Amino acid sequence: MKTLVAFLLAVSLLALPLQAQNTKTIRVDQLVADNPGDQGMTNLLTAKLISYLTKYGLPVVESGGSDADAVLTGSFQVASATTNGNTRYHVQGAMRLTDKDGKVLWGDVVHSGPFASSATSSFAENVAKKVAAFWGSSQKNGK
Repeated sequence: MKTLVAFLLAVSLLALPLQAQNTKTIRVDQLVADNPGDQGMTNLLTAKLISYLTKYGLPVVESGGSDADAVLTGSFQVASATTNGNTRYHVQGAMRLTDKDGKVLWGDVVHSGPFASSATSSFAENVAKKVAAFWGSSQKNGK
């Protein structure tokens, strides 16, 4: 019985790397802000985007890694409007997903939700939802 358990454990451990090799990965490059001096906002949005992509089950590799199958990049701007003393923020950006050769696989203009309590979180989540929908359909189609 112990031999059977050891054998099954060994087989399952050997199968894990094979499954991991078939997983295509996405690298998130640093986003570009409309206002070049806004590095803090750029870092925040990039971090939130990675978090939401992971939340939606997309395989993300660190930005320094060059072994990703696709690269997510984009530029964004943050606008604010004050009404009756209340300031509301809105984020919009142009995002694209390219393959290793630079071919654009997916691209879209993305906005934060109009009533979001956090414009940056809403924007990052909306990007992640759209990329996840595309990524899932491209994986099913074998692309």
